[in-house]
Amino acid sequence: MRNLYEHLFLDYVKEIRPVRNESETLKVEIKFWLKQILKVDERDQIVNIYCWLELYWHDETLTWDPKKFGNLTRIHVPAHKIWKPDVLVYNK
Repeated sequence: MRNLYEHLFLDYVKEIRPVRNESETLKVEIKFWLKQILKVDERDQIVNIYCWLELYWHDETLTWDPKKFGNLTRIHVPAHKIWKPDVLVYNK
C-alpha cells in the first residue's frame, strides 16, 4: 500500500481542483439532511437547526491500475490530504 500512496500523492496538490483539463467543470453532489429544528425565533426570524451535509465528487487524479498495486481497488485517504470544495452557507 505504501507504493500506492507514493504513486497517488507524488505530484498531488490538494489546493488545485482535481481535473485533468483545467477548462473542465467538476461536478460536486451535495446531500443535505435536516435532522432537527432546535429553535425558532419568529420575532427575529432566526432558526437554529441540526443537519448533516455530505459532498461527493470524482477526483480524476487519484486513480490507479489495481493490477500494479496488489489488486487494491479501494483505500482510505485522510481528508486533510485531498482537495475539498469550499462550502459557504449564507442567508439570503
